Amino acid sequence: MTISQFQVGVLLQKNKIMKRKKICIIGGGVTGCTLAKILSRFHEVTIFERKPNLGGILEEYKKKNNFYLRGCQYIDFESPIVKFMSKKELNEFYVFNQKYFSYNKFNNKELFSKNYAVPVFLLDKEKLKKIRSSKKSKRNNLNEKIEEYPDFISLNLKKFYLKLGLNLEELTFENCFNFQTGKIGFINHIDKIKEFKNKSKLLDDLYAIPRKKLDDKFITKSILPKKGFNTFFENFEKQYSKKIKIIKKSNIRPKWDLNNLKIINNSEIINFDKIVWTGNPTYLIKEFNGNKLNSIPTKILQISADVVSSNKNNYFGQFYSDELEILRVFIYKLNKIKKINIECIPKIKDEKKVALNACKILSKYGVDIKINFETLSCFLDVRFNLISTNDKRIIENFNKKTIKTNLLNSPWILYGRDQKLNYYIEKLKREKLL
Repeated sequence: MTISQFQVGVLLQKNKIMKRKKICIIGGGVTGCTLAKILSRFHEVTIFERKPNLGGILEEYKKKNNFYLRGCQYIDFESPIVKFMSKKELNEFYVFNQKYFSYNKFNNKELFSKNYAVPVFLLDKEKLKKIRSSKKSKRNNLNEKIEEYPDFISLNLKKFYLKLGLNLEELTFENCFNFQTGKIGFINHIDKIKEFKNKSKLLDDLYAIPRKKLDDKFITKSILPKKGFNTFFENFEKQYSKKIKIIKKSNIRPKWDLNNLKIINNSEIINFDKIVWTGNPTYLIKEFNGNKLNSIPTKILQISADVVSSNKNNYFGQFYSDELEILRVFIYKLNKIKKINIECIPKIKDEKKVALNACKILSKYGVDIKINFETLSCFLDVRFNLISTNDKRIIENFNKKTIKTNLLNSPWILYGRDQKLNYYIEKLKREKLL
């Protein structure tokens, strides 16, 4: 018996007398599909997906007869996504120990680290004193969060964000996790930083130490689909289409009737006992009270190619710089072919030159890689994963006013799909739907 079978079996025993409900899930990404799979054990479930395929942000980037992951996408082995996979589904993935690095270049000075995937800095005695005197702000926005750090850190972080064209006072502080700047690491004085962290909750929150210095010695394992996420979601649809009604290319609109939310698909009005809205809530909220979300976009240029040879696999690195175009690099394998994704700011004139520079930097981490430049391609990815301070207020107010409706309040302001999925599961349990 798999973990998921055991967990769902326990839920089934606890809910023998549960009344079967009609539940709708808006969004056919990995969160929506995982929730649908769990809920379909007890209820009648429908997924609405506006695209022709399931997958959401995990849908791959296709180029002619080739395809690549969108960004740096992998699933943590401890994720609830994995816990609720069947044995058949899990067999579609390969498991690996996640390896990472951090490349930093500010004021024309380079720093290299294999211990972190966050910004790193070099310390001296004076800087150590500044670290110890870090002060917590009200964290009303991302700028206040950054200014909790000493100036030798905060000024460089602001240069990094300026390069991305972001207004720090407009964004919530939680947006730091989108760019892996929630904590800061150091090249030296690690034991001293660990001592500071043990004595101060704030310093523990602000600063990182290498995983090998942690007491739990936790090894990070992750998974990727052997044949890609598109194939995984195609198989999901085949496996669960008899239990879950899946409507793709849907043209849904929300319709509020007092405290009841209805779904209009094309011209048909459909009633549901409970609606789980995992997708973008812009139209949902606007239809409710007229408030419009800012929905701040982040534009990322992704350069991808097949890899001829590499002595490393499943290796990713974060790049922090005041001038370098590269933001992140990911080496991975799909269909037994090694591939590389290089995420950059959009203002790139020579993709091949950027790819060569990425390979040069990788060599400093012991990565011997050769790219098949005949397969080199790029696409502009527009992501809506940033939350403005105004959007946060609108969403929190909306959730309060709709708490007694048939809409399950969604964690749109949380960062990370695992955190969001755990929120949904606990919320469904509290409402006795699981």
